[in-house]
Amino acid sequence: MKVILLQHLSGADSFEAGSEYECSDNEALRFIQRGIAKALTPKAHNDLMAKVEKLEAESAAKELQVLALQREEELKSSADALLGELVSVLDAIATLDPKIYDEYKKLIESKLKKGK
Repeated sequence: MKVILLQHLSGADSFEAGSEYECSDNEALRFIQRGIAKALTPKAHNDLMAKVEKLEAESAAKELQVLALQREEELKSSADALLGELVSVLDAIATLDPKIYDEYKKLIESKLKKGK
């Protein structure tokens, strides 16, 4: 992307303020944000800002996907822990009264089927 420098730019080459400078979109964005340069045309500026907005939206969508996957893993882990506790309780009930154990087992199985 071509920009117009608002400040002198020096490095391996030197560029005076007011001269056109060819650079990547990322570099152009940094220069524009810091007041070092401006886009060659208003259309070029708008096109660059549209690219930035699109990239930011894509990045936000990816972050949401990652958070959703992390939350899903947390919920699965919690469900597994609760199921482990339930099995321990049922084992204790089974040793005390096998008949009550069978009733609870049927109740739990029916609830699990409804939940699917």
